[in-house]
Amino acid sequence: MRSWTLLVSALLLLAGCLDTRDGRPLRPGTKPTFVSQSKIPGLNAPLPDHWSRVFIGTLPRPRLEGYLRTHAARGQEDTLVLHWVYDNRMHLAGMIGDYGKTARIDQQGRTHYMGTFPLDQSLLAIFGYEEVAPVQFIAMPKPAE
Repeated sequence: MRSWTLLVSALLLLAGCLDTRDGRPLRPGTKPTFVSQSKIPGLNAPLPDHWSRVFIGTLPRPRLEGYLRTHAARGQEDTLVLHWVYDNRMHLAGMIGDYGKTARIDQQGRTHYMGTFPLDQSLLAIFGYEEVAPVQFIAMPKPAE
């Protein structure tokens, strides 16, 4: 009688464990049934921001002036690219729009429109350079996961 009870309880437990999955298990390398559950940047999740270090000056020793955070927002017809410029202490120093519209942010937090420039000239204007100097971007390493 004891072995019969043990056998029945083992069968019930095994049937309950097997019943927790919906259908057959997926083979490795096959796509999931619901694609919307997985996040795909640019499709059903926002595109990640891209960070770069901004160096200004001639080689061999250009000066680290700050950081550039680039965000691409996908619109109806095209992608809008926005840049936020930070100084070397990570304080917001300015913004650059998709078409080069440049604004500097002063110490009191006021925004000053500076004009429309290419990206390198916009950075020179935000950091207060009056003379043209070489601008170099170096991508930040990806954060450890």
